[in-house]
Amino acid sequence: MCYSQDPALVFSNTNYTQEDSTIVNDISLTIVNSIIWGNNDDEILFVDNGLGTFQISIDHTLVKSKISELNDFNNILNKDPKFVAPCSYTYELDTLSVAEDTGRVIPTITTDILGNIRDSKPDLGAYERLQ
Repeated sequence: MCYSQDPALVFSNTNYTQEDSTIVNDISLTIVNSIIWGNNDDEILFVDNGLGTFQISIDHTLVKSKISELNDFNNILNKDPKFVAPCSYTYELDTLSVAEDTGRVIPTITTDILGNIRDSKPDLGAYERLQ
């Protein structure tokens, strides 16, 4: 498998300095129309120390995770996004991808990472699949 053994995303509201002191941070996180995928059972990890605020919004996102709360908000859990060739860093969507046409229209984002137009049913991830 060509994926990392570490989670794709880790969010923590605690910093540990070299002097072993702790700094608590407030976290406000919004993820929309994204794909969080890899070979781990959970590709997203939240480390909440209970002291700062931890506000999370994940919407219209394909995510590999056992966090059942992510099953709401039009997310897709644990379905292979079927990237064309992820081991070669080619993350365009294959023709059978469940991420195709399942995104939310965001009026300020009209093109994908290559400059292709996002249509009225945008795909999840950085690339809009062209027919």
